[in-house]
Amino acid sequence: MRKSIPFVLVAALLHACHDHPHPDQGEHGHDHAAGADHHVELEPLAYTLYSDSIELFVEFKPLVVGQESRFAAHFTHLRSVHVPLTQGSASVAMKGIGAPQVITADAPSSPGIFRMAVTPAQEGSCSLTFIVNVGNLHDTLTIGGLRVYSNEHEAQHAEQPEDPPGDITYLKEQAWKIPFALARVDKSPFAMAVRVGAEVEPAIAGEEVITARSAGVVHLFGDAPLEGMAVTKGRTLFTLSSQGVIGGSGTAMQQARNEFERAKADLERTEALYKDKLVTQEEVLRVRNVYANAEVMLQQSGSAQNVSAGINGYVRSLHVKEGQFVQPGDVLARIATNERLSIHADVPLRSFADLGSVEDARIRLPNGEVRTLEELNGRVQSVGRAADGLYVPVRLEVNGVPGLLPGAMVDVWLLSPKKVDALTIPLSALLEQEGRNYCYVQSAGETMDKRMLTLGGNDGLLAEVRSGLRPGERVVSIGALDVKLATASGAMPAHGHEH
Repeated sequence: MRKSIPFVLVAALLHACHDHPHPDQGEHGHDHAAGADHHVELEPLAYTLYSDSIELFVEFKPLVVGQESRFAAHFTHLRSVHVPLTQGSASVAMKGIGAPQVITADAPSSPGIFRMAVTPAQEGSCSLTFIVNVGNLHDTLTIGGLRVYSNEHEAQHAEQPEDPPGDITYLKEQAWKIPFALARVDKSPFAMAVRVGAEVEPAIAGEEVITARSAGVVHLFGDAPLEGMAVTKGRTLFTLSSQGVIGGSGTAMQQARNEFERAKADLERTEALYKDKLVTQEEVLRVRNVYANAEVMLQQSGSAQNVSAGINGYVRSLHVKEGQFVQPGDVLARIATNERLSIHADVPLRSFADLGSVEDARIRLPNGEVRTLEELNGRVQSVGRAADGLYVPVRLEVNGVPGLLPGAMVDVWLLSPKKVDALTIPLSALLEQEGRNYCYVQSAGETMDKRMLTLGGNDGLLAEVRSGLRPGERVVSIGALDVKLATASGAMPAHGHEH
């Protein structure tokens, strides 16, 4: 049979246990009132500092006289994609009270993390300066206005900085494992832009149209030219045969021979007259030129005429087949270099009226990458001064790059000369939720704040932000989707912070 303990007995036993001295309290000789703060863990201080090339995130317990304060300083190299420092040395120098202390870690304990510690000798105000040396990179970041407390009780009751906004934790160890970068939010000149579709064409000077100089039957020469085939200047692509063509080789050759003989006779007569100073030197040069042309026509009037490429490039289009008859002036092929390309855009009249003109452009390549006109060594080639129907033609000229081929359609953003000072962020920082745009702001080294935004226009690379951000804040410009996914999963890896 199960027995129950009377309530009074239970209460008595609990009272006896409460009066018994606790091993971590009574034996240290502190009463409840005096020792209440002794076992409360000090909340760590967290600081995030930036230079042009380094981000430092460090957490440490408030500085207390005679107690060692340990640091796990997280150093990130602010390249186009942020990476942890994996080599070099880092130091921390405590200055302002007593003799300066300088502690150096000769190498990171793990990628990006340098472990150091200081022990303050007296209370007062001080600063901590972190120095990093990696190859040619030398940087210094300082935390000023720190307080060294006389004891933990004083540190626990001291006023500390407010926590940064944001409730999303995203560790440096997470950011270092993916392509990740931040962009600083600043005001800068921002141009109005219009996005339109455009067609890629060969530049005028980058294409050769090969035509027939005489009537004849086409024969493909050697390795038959194919569309897309690379060709070199001077390579024979076709032969034109007038053999068997009515009015072909026989007639053409006889006419050429007659012209040649007449030019030869004129040259001999003119040179004789020139010796007697009866004609001018200019007349002699003119007759010699006629003779040279007649000689070329005679050579080309034979039964077969070679047709060669005049530039280095590739066969853009082939207009004839083996055995096809052509007339003088018929197009045989087009050779393009793709070294320079023309991009033709038609801008709606209403949009062009807002632009006023076109000063610059952004071009989205077929692989999705958006490049500036400067990056493609390009220029605004022409802006129409008259409307073609409901559109104004605009032409850009750029260097050829892989994937940008004549005939392809691309998106371009045409930028107006008119600019305004505006807050901007990279388009890559933007995410969408239920039709609204937002981004992630790194409010502290490992704290993210989700911000809903009101946007203006964009130029293909940057978006104007009308509300939701302040100058000086840093947004996740590469890796925003990974932050979103990590937030949704709630998974956080182990890390090496000192708490």
